[in-house]
Parts: sequence; C-alpha cells; structure tokens
Amino acid sequence: MKHDLIVAVIMLIFGAAYLAGAFAINEPSTSYSAVGPRFFPILIGIGMMLSGVWLGVQTWRKQRAGATFADLEEMDWRTWGAAALVLLVYIYALAPLGYIIATSAFLFLEARVFGSKAWLRDAIVSVGISLLVYGFFNGLLKIGLPAGVLEILWTR
Repeated sequence: MKHDLIVAVIMLIFGAAYLAGAFAINEPSTSYSAVGPRFFPILIGIGMMLSGVWLGVQTWRKQRAGATFADLEEMDWRTWGAAALVLLVYIYALAPLGYIIATSAFLFLEARVFGSKAWLRDAIVSVGISLLVYGFFNGLLKIGLPAGVLEILWTR
C-alpha cells in the first residue's frame, strides 16, 4: 500500500510539472481557432493529476479498511515490460511509418500483450480508432499528424 501512495504522489508531481509545461506553450494572439495548442496538453496534465488523486484516495480507503500488502495482486513485470517495449518502438516508428500504420500496430500489439485473443476484433478496432483520430485531427482540427509512408498515396 505504501508503494501505491508513492506512485500517487509521483503522478501528482509529474502531472503538475506537465501542466506547468502545457501552460508555457506559446499560443499565438492572432489565432481564431477555439482550440489552441495548449488545449490537449492541459487536458493530459489534468488527467494525470486526477489519476494521482484517485489512486491516493483508493489506497487510503483500502488502508482504512484494513487491507495489507499481501492482499494486492502480484505485479506481472514481463507483461508491463513488453508493453513498455511496444510503446518505445511506437515512439520511434511514428514519424517514418506515419500515424495510421504505427498507431494501428501499437494498439493491436498492446491488446495482444495484455492478453487479448480476439485478433480480428483487435485489428479492426485498432485500425478504426487510428483512422478516426487521424481524421479528427487532420480534418476537423487541421492539426497534421504524420502521414509517413502513406503520404505517397495522398500526394498522387
């Protein structure tokens, strides 16, 4: 339980630092868009801080209820290590492969790492989410996500 409180405090500190960085983003004064470059980073920072608060409150409640360290599930470090490795590969693959391909592969592989056996559903959902997010950012928000190798198809 003590470790959960430490993680909660770290999440709060990291979220606060991220939020401070988000507010430091230079926003042009001549912008007419409703959503500026700070919007999503601020949402992410608030989300991290709320997650830290939620984890802290849940841990505190468990401690008050008499839960002990032995009551917690054992951490599967191999799964989390594989998930971290897939994330690291995704970070490096995003620019050259492009958002749609890299994110589809990332979501599919993460589902597999965490135990999903429904490969067809995972593939369909991964590609669908990637296409929806790409269309939302590139089409509606006019924020260009990297096209990568698919740029060849769109420039012809």
